[in-house]
Amino acid sequence: MTDSNSPAPADGRAVVLEARGLGKSYRARPAGAPVAALRDVNLTVFEGETVGIVGESGSGKSTLARMLIALDTPTAGEVRYRGRLVSHQSERRLKEFRRKVQMVFQDPMGSLDPRMRVGEILAEPLRALGLNRADEKATVAELLAAVALPAEASRSFPHQFSGGQRQRIAIARTLGPRPDVLIADEPVSALDVSVRAQVLNLLTQLVRDYRLTLLFISHDMAVVRHLCDRVVVIFRGQVVEDGATEQVYENPQHEYTRSLLNAVPRMSAPALAES
Repeated sequence: MTDSNSPAPADGRAVVLEARGLGKSYRARPAGAPVAALRDVNLTVFEGETVGIVGESGSGKSTLARMLIALDTPTAGEVRYRGRLVSHQSERRLKEFRRKVQMVFQDPMGSLDPRMRVGEILAEPLRALGLNRADEKATVAELLAAVALPAEASRSFPHQFSGGQRQRIAIARTLGPRPDVLIADEPVSALDVSVRAQVLNLLTQLVRDYRLTLLFISHDMAVVRHLCDRVVVIFRGQVVEDGATEQVYENPQHEYTRSLLNAVPRMSAPALAES
């Protein structure tokens, strides 16, 4: 089952993650009318893709991300992982799903326990896999190396690192369970401009090294063009455009996409290539 609105890869790769008719409504007040955050969203993500999900603040990007990883329940439609329905699963199956589909949040401090040392933070999800202490220690060192941090970082607390380093630690923690899919929700928007390119280049490398499927959620069209091979544009809770990155950027079909592209500073994209 695939979404006819999403471009299918020519090499016949498997569908990893899929949303069909996805909707989410909230009530601002108990007696108030429901407000739709997402409406009839269809999305098909193929194995090995790097997909950018773009839109302004309030467009529904983060709501979609939370439902794709089963942190929020849709009021309409469904999410499937490798063909299996995600909602209404047993706690055991949901735990396995969340091991295979991991999420990087905008604020790394929100996902790092400030009372734990970095080594403990990285080891916590590994223990659920049944690793012995020797393997656990070696894997923690491997994860730190993967995000270009020294092994001795494991002995420090999150507050002792810069924002960019904390985001590297948060990314390392998601890699421990060896996920198939990484959902990154505005992972560089809270960082200084000087370190954004470093984290973006790191994500590009990790996608290749760990053979990840990446969903990169952002409002920054220049960043998405640098990182992603496909773009999904969300406007007022609906998908209005979905296509190969260069196709969308060179020939946008929707007025909202054109307005986003017109707002991109001309010098942003070249700066992202810096390491």
